[in-house]
Amino acid sequence: MKLSSFAWTLVFAVLIVRLTTIYFEIFQGAGPPTLDVDMWLEGNTPRPFGTRVLVPWVVLGASRVVPEATRQRIEAGTLRLPIRALPARVEYQVLGVLVILCFAGYTVVMRKLVRSVFEAGGLQVNLITGCSLLLMPVMFRYHNYFYDPATLVLSTLLWYLMYRERWTMFLPVFILACFNKETALLFLVSAALWWNHRAGVRPGLPHLAILLSAGLLVRIGIAVLSSHLPGSLLEFHLFDHNLSRLFMFFEPIDLVSTLFIGFLVFSYWKEKPALLTIGTIHLAILVAAAVFSAYVDEYRQYFDCYPILVLTMAYSLMKLGGGPIVPAPACGSPLRDAGPGVCFRT
Repeated sequence: MKLSSFAWTLVFAVLIVRLTTIYFEIFQGAGPPTLDVDMWLEGNTPRPFGTRVLVPWVVLGASRVVPEATRQRIEAGTLRLPIRALPARVEYQVLGVLVILCFAGYTVVMRKLVRSVFEAGGLQVNLITGCSLLLMPVMFRYHNYFYDPATLVLSTLLWYLMYRERWTMFLPVFILACFNKETALLFLVSAALWWNHRAGVRPGLPHLAILLSAGLLVRIGIAVLSSHLPGSLLEFHLFDHNLSRLFMFFEPIDLVSTLFIGFLVFSYWKEKPALLTIGTIHLAILVAAAVFSAYVDEYRQYFDCYPILVLTMAYSLMKLGGGPIVPAPACGSPLRDAGPGVCFRT
């Protein structure tokens, strides 16, 4: 391993540990992610949160198969993650490991996505990915739910697979994302837009039909299984939160941040890669839905499009800085990447 590669691996490791620590500690007094574990253990998780089943199934399932000797060491405090907000309990420690794996997985996939979308060198790829990890805590507001890191890594992987047109792999990842959260269904819209951009919608209809069937089957099945839980499948926060936030109590820092992000997103709009414009449409749908059914200023719910935001802002910043940046050509499933900007058939 080259010295520079080792150094960047160390940097990413530090950033991941820092991010995980903040993720668990920032809301300790107002419902940290460990509270989600408690609600699932007690069997009283309300809908719609009770319909987001992937992470609780993994955490609770893995916790049950932990060997007794290991369980005793964890609960005695001799074997645990160095995160103060995670008590010495098996379920919490398993959740901590899963969150670290999700952030690490995001790092790996994000580097691949940056290298695929841009003709970027190793330094640019690492800087963009590192900055995205460094700035991610700005997305934490009101509460961190324990399925958010899974949303982040699965969505990033879906954007990457869509861009590379690896639809065989896209399907199982999409199904996992649907088990994790219902907003994954919006990737059907983005996939349709991508097919339309690349070859017209007609060739993609069989793939889209399979995706639609699988996604609806998962979400309808979960809705039936969770029908006994309190709450409803959709929340409504237009009048009790969003109208006042949007028109009366919009904080100055939020206004400035929104205008700045909007400027970077829409700068050089016509020359940005198609994946970024499609991803921005995806984000706009999420925001429009949040105006009615969520807190519009709860930024963690936009993790589905976090990598798109990072890429489109990075593109604008590099262009404004005068740096060379060339969108890389998209390679379809029968194509193999032979380096930046080069694709050839296998």
